Amino acid sequence: MMDLPALFPDITPIPQNEGEEPPVCSISYAPEFVQAHDYLRALLRKDERSQRALDVTTVCLEMNPANYTVWHYRRRILMTLGGGGENSRCGGEMDEEVIEKDLEFADTLGGTNPKNYQLWYHRRALMEIRFRNADQEGRVEAAQKELGYVDKILEDDSKNYHAWSHRQWIVRTVNNPLLWKSEVDYSHSKILDDPRNNSAWNQRWFATHEGQIAISSAKGEGTSGIKCNDSQEGRVILSADMASEEAHYALCGAKLDPYNESPWRYLIGVLMEQWRYAHKKGNEVNITNATSLISDNIAQIRQMKQSLKDEPPTPDLASVSCVSLMSALVDLLELFVENKGLLEEASTLCKKLIEVDHVRRKYWRKRVQDMMSKIEKLT
Repeated sequence: MMDLPALFPDITPIPQNEGEEPPVCSISYAPEFVQAHDYLRALLRKDERSQRALDVTTVCLEMNPANYTVWHYRRRILMTLGGGGENSRCGGEMDEEVIEKDLEFADTLGGTNPKNYQLWYHRRALMEIRFRNADQEGRVEAAQKELGYVDKILEDDSKNYHAWSHRQWIVRTVNNPLLWKSEVDYSHSKILDDPRNNSAWNQRWFATHEGQIAISSAKGEGTSGIKCNDSQEGRVILSADMASEEAHYALCGAKLDPYNESPWRYLIGVLMEQWRYAHKKGNEVNITNATSLISDNIAQIRQMKQSLKDEPPTPDLASVSCVSLMSALVDLLELFVENKGLLEEASTLCKKLIEVDHVRRKYWRKRVQDMMSKIEKLT
């Protein structure tokens, strides 16, 4: 550790304020920790933005990478040293060399702290400046490099929420068709690595939905293939063709492992979205397309259900009911509230789920009651 008294002969350290009364149980900090933070408090009070102040933040962050105040102070110093001026905050100019060096510093701390909020926010703040100061080509290049860093983190932990969130922010911020297309491919690769990775399925949803606006605009198509509802959220609804492709993708994933709930939930999300949008708008063409799409998927799921019964994947699964498949089939059948036969089929499946899905037994009983009420109204 550096010799802080020698580095700061003109600074009087400020000890931590423990209040008027001595603490009942004080934290036993290491002497080096106490000294570094005493000098940090003195520098903060002066608002000194110098190289030596930056060095102190380095020391403090190496001891505690989760200290948001130190990260914030560090960024203000970097803005001053990196070309932003004494009055800059974290939204002005900063030399590329300064940004790159501090990203590397954050990387060294992130190795043992992959889920540290402050580290990820610091990277985002630096990348915001880098994106803002670059042209479109430069932004794409910088984004690809940062996405490579995120991929390295996901290689170690494929379900790291912070990494996936940062990845979405990068792609959404740069908003380039190339990145959106690449993200669909990337999520596909992660799904192949682990078909039960819900984070990867969620990323595919994100890329196929939000990315379609950028891709269509780049082709000069506007948003003709995209349906946007009138809600305040401004959610993107896939076109009928795109929804059919995504439903097929999910069903293929379900066929690889019918007992994996992830592709089933993705499938239900795609189909439910089409159904709700079509009926909200009341457009006959949309309703016909949604009905046809869902009916086709119901038929395929029935075939899968029969195939599992006739030819189970393994002998030990011969007597095991596929809860995920049955649950998805119930959700789709119940959409047809004016079709007594389909509601009765859904009710029968729910009764079976009461027997085999013990954890959600009460839930399925409630679903049976709801469906019986619907059936009675049709009688």
